[in-house]
Amino acid sequence: MKKFVPMVLSGALAIALVACGGNSAQNQTQESTPTEATQVVGGWTVETGAVQSTLTEKAQSIFESAIAEQVGVTYTPVAVLGTQVVAGTNYAFLCQGTTATADPQTGWYIVEVYNDLEGKSSVLAINELDPTAIKVAGSSDTGDVMGGWEILEAAGTEAKTDEASKALAAASETFVGVDLKPIAHLASQLVSGNNYLFLCSGTTTSPTSGTELYAVEVYQPLEGDASITNTQLVDLTAYLAQ
Repeated sequence: MKKFVPMVLSGALAIALVACGGNSAQNQTQESTPTEATQVVGGWTVETGAVQSTLTEKAQSIFESAIAEQVGVTYTPVAVLGTQVVAGTNYAFLCQGTTATADPQTGWYIVEVYNDLEGKSSVLAINELDPTAIKVAGSSDTGDVMGGWEILEAAGTEAKTDEASKALAAASETFVGVDLKPIAHLASQLVSGNNYLFLCSGTTTSPTSGTELYAVEVYQPLEGDASITNTQLVDLTAYLAQ
């Protein structure tokens, strides 16, 4: 049985969570350049099909109100990654974004939204989550998300039936120390078999358990069992307003 030991992801796929960042409602919107291609560097392909939202009606309403005036990219929210209580609440939404161009391109984005005490919403930051260059940090304080950010635990995998999700579920059975639950299948890579890159929530089984964000790379060989080949904590605050 494998022990949980965070491993360094090869190249730009390494990621980590820095559980910090005290963003305020006064932060200005910071928007990155939209993704230029669905096919990304190193043979990785952004997954664009069968993306299902896990948002509540309240979260969906907050997002739609905030994003209404954004142009150039159509954003589809998939999940709330975390929240931060300020004078109101900041939300970190994971979204797919598709460019409004003659040749539309789809990528992953993290959109930070501020919902004030009167219920009005505004966008604080939009940053691309590039599967080949996910932002990393060395460690986090498990169970204590500094700056007031609370990482939200993802839904379970019972309804997952696609091959990538099956591979993650099978590989997770022998992966101890952290209970991983998929938030989104970010990208795939055809090798001798397939590599799958997931964004997951992970809850440690230690006495100081806490929920954090992980990038999880799974290898499914042409024959045999799937295995988790890389895991790291996601630096969520690197995608938010500074």
